[in-house]
Amino acid sequence: MIVVISDLHLGADLDYAECKENLPSLEKLLKQIKAAQNVKELVIAGDLVDEWFVPATTDTYQGKDQADFVRRIATANKGVFDALNSIIHEGNILVTYVPGNHDLTITAANIESILPGINQARDAVQGLGTYSPVDYSKIAIEHGHRYNFFCAPDPLSNQDIAPGTIMPPGYFFTRIAALDVIQNFP
Repeated sequence: MIVVISDLHLGADLDYAECKENLPSLEKLLKQIKAAQNVKELVIAGDLVDEWFVPATTDTYQGKDQADFVRRIATANKGVFDALNSIIHEGNILVTYVPGNHDLTITAANIESILPGINQARDAVQGLGTYSPVDYSKIAIEHGHRYNFFCAPDPLSNQDIAPGTIMPPGYFFTRIAALDVIQNFP
């Protein structure tokens, strides 16, 4: 079997992270996948880590850099990352990561730093990826955000005020939505 999971939305701060209540269930699922005799691949089809669901008033990187942010995510979600790394290091199941919209600017090097040895399926365009499982070249696994104006990388807008940005409209909406959550205005 090829198991595909997506939208884990693991955050650096569990006070507002979307997945916090499901972490024990996710750890259990990953342990079951590792123990399964019939799983040959695990594909994480985007939004593994969440750089978007951060309150608008919060400095995402806390004055540091993306590498530190990703390490904080791995620490906050230690059980999940321990389970994923255990699967990767055992080597019986190929684990592949495809970027999603909530992790579209997370670099390959930063993913590798928290999941050493993970296979990454990335396109030439930052934030996008398509993966075809081993021996199944006609299957294409993507997160799907490339087809959504609200979530696809946007290399055109806001270049005068933020050169090089690719953040689409959905990023800004999500930051406001996360602020509403911590202010108790769902």
